Amino acid sequence: MSAFDDDIEIYPEEEAPVLPVPPSGGEDWDGAASMKDQAAGAKASGNLDGAVDFLTKAMEMGGPSAMSLANRADVLLKAKRPLAALSDCDAALQINPDSAKALRCRGTVLSHLGRFEESLKSLAAAQAIDFNPDTEPLRKAVSARVAVIETEKVKQRIADEEILREKVKKQREEMAQRQREEEEEEARQRAEGMGGGMPGGMPGGMPGGGGMEGMQQMLMQMLMSDPELAAGMQNPKVMKAFSSMMGGGGEDTEAMNDPEVKAFMTKFQEKMGPMMGMMGGMGGMGGAGGMGGMGGMGGMGGMGGMGGMGGMGGMGGGQEDDDDDDMPDLEEVGGDGPSVEEVD
Repeated sequence: MSAFDDDIEIYPEEEAPVLPVPPSGGEDWDGAASMKDQAAGAKASGNLDGAVDFLTKAMEMGGPSAMSLANRADVLLKAKRPLAALSDCDAALQINPDSAKALRCRGTVLSHLGRFEESLKSLAAAQAIDFNPDTEPLRKAVSARVAVIETEKVKQRIADEEILREKVKKQREEMAQRQREEEEEEARQRAEGMGGGMPGGMPGGMPGGGGMEGMQQMLMQMLMSDPELAAGMQNPKVMKAFSSMMGGGGEDTEAMNDPEVKAFMTKFQEKMGPMMGMMGGMGGMGGAGGMGGMGGMGGMGGMGGMGGMGGMGGMGGGQEDDDDDDMPDLEEVGGDGPSVEEVD
């Protein structure tokens, strides 16, 4: 059941061939007039095929015109041959673009083909040239259908725009997510780079210089080379507590009692404790001129009792020590000198 109150019937497109337009040049006006009269009689009696034949003969005798083609189109439409009728209307408008009858017939044919927007244009043009009150109801009905079509087009356009907006929004979110991931990756790489060795250092990033700063650098490099510990250093609380100890601020009791910090320090002790002990026990090399080497760096405090063993003093530099056997005994000293007993 149609949602409209009009009675516009949609015709199926026929398979019958479109009728050709007879050539111009016929001058048998009397014969053409006779054929037109017989066509009118056949149409009135319901013999639509006969009427089409008589109209075709009339055009063959007197030549085609916009009016004769529009008349044949009208009969073809009544015979429910809309494509053949539309072809005759178009041919009539080629002869006379301002033929109101051809425009009116064309608009009617298009309405039965469901082509309402085209139909409205033809009907409106026909009414503007030669207003026919009998055509006005059809024009209004077609106009109402066009309004519905336009409303549906607007709804579809709004839906398409919404889909496009969602697509653009999703693309922007994906771009923002990629940017955040890139920034996080850069931050991670910078954090890993904190443990790099000083220029001129030993292979593997071990600091080339001695002292606290060099040890801290080596420690950070070893820490960041462990994926689990490096991930833990991304926690701001862990980073703050660790930086405080590395900076010589000692233990932050409140921070060390934090479960996340405590868990990290326990893991750090398990993995790095043995290395820290070895680092703490390394003594300095002897200096020139017999100067004792520097003591090794003590183990860092505050990390679960993980103190480093103090370093051993360096060997004297510059000259070799004599053996004890080379030193003279007191009894052998002096010869003629006084003995111990003789000294009062």
